[in-house]
Amino acid sequence: MTYVDPLLKRLENSKKGCIVFNINCCAPAFADDITLIAMYHRNIQQLLNIAYDFSCRWRFQFNVSKCASLLFRAKRTGGNTEPLFIGNQSIPYKTSCRHVGLILSTNAEGRHDYIEDSISKGRRSINAMMGLNRSTGGLSPLIAAKLYWAVSVPRMLYGCEVYTFSNQDIGRLERAHNQIAKRIQWLPKGTCNVACLAPLGWWSIEAYIDKKKLMFLWALFSLPVSNIYKQLLLARLIYLRNTDSIDVKKPIQGFKGHIATLLRCAAKYNLIHTVFDWIDHGVTIYKYQWKSAVTTIIKEVESCYWKGACRLYPKLA
Repeated sequence: MTYVDPLLKRLENSKKGCIVFNINCCAPAFADDITLIAMYHRNIQQLLNIAYDFSCRWRFQFNVSKCASLLFRAKRTGGNTEPLFIGNQSIPYKTSCRHVGLILSTNAEGRHDYIEDSISKGRRSINAMMGLNRSTGGLSPLIAAKLYWAVSVPRMLYGCEVYTFSNQDIGRLERAHNQIAKRIQWLPKGTCNVACLAPLGWWSIEAYIDKKKLMFLWALFSLPVSNIYKQLLLARLIYLRNTDSIDVKKPIQGFKGHIATLLRCAAKYNLIHTVFDWIDHGVTIYKYQWKSAVTTIIKEVESCYWKGACRLYPKLA
């Protein structure tokens, strides 16, 4: 980052990139991966020109084959699809690309492919591990369950903290989760989902994702005030909080974006007032306290859901 820091400063000082709540977000970077964000074609091209001039001065080259242009726009609108250039090389337009391990997509098809690819990774991992110790009867369900949560789930849900899942996405993940639970316990495929998770003490995938999001929200609040990510978080949360359309029972349903998703997740478990207290007082609780509170609440919600679902099956009620 020290090597490209002058470039980031030049991009920021150009004032050509995206600005959110007076916060310059034109060039978020991680190590040597740089993303340029702008509202208009001419602005993004000017940012590319700055980056190209910097590379010529310091005698390095950008690998255009690893670059991509993504055009995000509202439905039923056109948008400028003129080519973008870095030097004399054109950067191709794509509907999706991978950035720091996550898929960025401009349409629903890319999201679908990302979820399916994640599920495939999780299944391949557990299928490979189920073959261990086959000479003595294979793995016990408890050991297989531990390996699943230690190896398969992190691969399947990598980046879930910053990803906005649709109901269809959650449904596909839940089906894969239930199928793996049946496979681990050697249960028939027709076994009801309620009966396959409880013996292992598993949560639903949605509950696990919610816990990861709430812990990520705490991590953002724990950053120093000078950090740009915390500045964006606070600015967005204050805006959402002060919006008249927020309903106490169904908060910010009309808003999109990752921070709105985090706030909805907190509201789902009646933690939204705690988040607002953090904004007002600028003080967060210790990590172990927040983790314990989140775990307890999610357990209670999962238990209530499980008991209610059992009533649908006379043999389980």
